[in-house]
Amino acid sequence: MYHAFNSLLRSILWLLSRSQRIRMAWSVGFARLTSFTIFLAALSLNSLSVQAIGCPSPLVHSMDGNSKELSENKQISTESLAKNPELTAACGGSTVYTPGTPGTMGVPSTDNNGAFSITWGASTGLEHPGYYELEQSKNSGAYTHVSSPARTTTSHSISGLGDGSYKFRIKACNLDLSTATEKCSSFRVSSSTNVRNKPSAPAKPSNIDSTSSSYTVSWSKPSGTVTYYDIQEKVGSGSWTTVSSGQSGTTLPRSGKSNNTTYYYKVRACNQYSWSCSAYSSQNTVRVEHKPSAPAKPSDINSTSTSITVNWSKPSGTVNFYQVQERVAAGTWSTVASNNTTTSLTRTGKVDGTNYEYRVRACNSYSWSCSGYSSANSAKVRLKPSAPAAPSRPSTSTGSAAITWTKPAGLVTYYDLQKRNNNGSWSTAK
Repeated sequence: MYHAFNSLLRSILWLLSRSQRIRMAWSVGFARLTSFTIFLAALSLNSLSVQAIGCPSPLVHSMDGNSKELSENKQISTESLAKNPELTAACGGSTVYTPGTPGTMGVPSTDNNGAFSITWGASTGLEHPGYYELEQSKNSGAYTHVSSPARTTTSHSISGLGDGSYKFRIKACNLDLSTATEKCSSFRVSSSTNVRNKPSAPAKPSNIDSTSSSYTVSWSKPSGTVTYYDIQEKVGSGSWTTVSSGQSGTTLPRSGKSNNTTYYYKVRACNQYSWSCSAYSSQNTVRVEHKPSAPAKPSDINSTSTSITVNWSKPSGTVNFYQVQERVAAGTWSTVASNNTTTSLTRTGKVDGTNYEYRVRACNSYSWSCSGYSSANSAKVRLKPSAPAAPSRPSTSTGSAAITWTKPAGLVTYYDLQKRNNNGSWSTAK
C-alpha cells in the first residue's frame, strides 16, 4: 500500500506543472488525507482541494480545512481527470494489467567490500505509476525490503552488506487505484552472492636483528574479520615467495637461515577466501649475523717504553672488527678501540711504573653481533733507568771493602752488582 501511495504522489508532481488548482482521485483505502494534505501544503500552493470521485466513494478535503460538497466540485474534478488519462484508467476507465516477471537478475558470485550492482531484465507491461520491488535474503533468512526502483530502471547499487550469503528477488507492480490494490508479477530470484569483506592491511612486521639461524616473525592483527594470513619472504634482492598460506596466528617461526644474510617479510590478512584478502603490508627487515667466538687472551706485555702493542689471535666465525678495552691499575674498564679491523692495537703515552690490562671482543657486522670479551692480559711499563757511573772502590783491601755509586737518572727499584778478579769473568756479587 505504501508503494501505491508513493506512486500517487509522483502523479501529483506531474500535474503540478499544469495547474495551481488540482483535484486528484484515489480510493478511500488510500486516503491518509492528513499526511497527504501536509505534504502538499509544503509545496506552498494557495488553492488546493483533494477529492475522490467514483473510486468508489466521494470525499472532499480542502487546504483551508473546510469540507465542500461533492456537487460543488464534481464538474471540475471530472475535467481534472480528463487531463490525466492514466488516473482516468486507474479509476475504472480502462483495465490495469499485471506486468510480466522481470528478466534474469545479474549479481556477482563473490564480493569483498559489501557493495555491488544488481541488474535485471525489464518487465513487460509495467506502466506509470508502476514500480519494481527489490528484496534481499541473508543466509537463507526471510526476505526484507531493499528498494522500490522506478519502472524505467533496471539496476540498483547496494552497499554496506556484512559477511554472509545473499540472494535477491524482484517483482514488477502496476497500481489499480479503482480497487486500491497492486497488481504485481511473480518474483524473479537471483543466484547467490557470497560476501566476505576484506580486512585492512596489517602493519609492517617487527624488524629483527638475529644472532641465530632461527627467529620468529611477528605482526599485529588489523581491523576487520581475519581468519588466516599469507606470509611472503624475500632473500636479499631476490624474488618474493610465499612461505606460509593459511597461517592462523600472528607469528611465524623461521629456521635454517644463513649467516650474514638479510631477509624481508610481508603479510596480508584474509577473510576465509583468497579473494577476500587485504593488500600486503610493508616489508620488514631481518638481519642474521652470527656471533664469532670470543678471542683468546691477548699476549702479556713487559715494556720498557711508553708505547706498547697489544696482540691477539682471530677467533672462529665471521669477524669484521674488534672492540678493545683497557684498565689502568685495577681501575674501571674503558673502551679504547670500537672498530679495530686488525688483531693488534698500539697504545702510546703509557706511564712508567704502571700496570695495564687489555681485553678484546670480536664482532660480525654490527655491535649487536659481537662475542663476549676475552680474558684480560697484563701489560707492565717499566722504563730503564740510566746506567750508573763507575762505583768507587778502595785501592787495597784485607778481604772486605765498601763499594759505593751514585743513583742514576730514572726510576730505580734495585741494583745488580757484579765483580771479577784479575780480568776474569764477571759474576753477581750481590
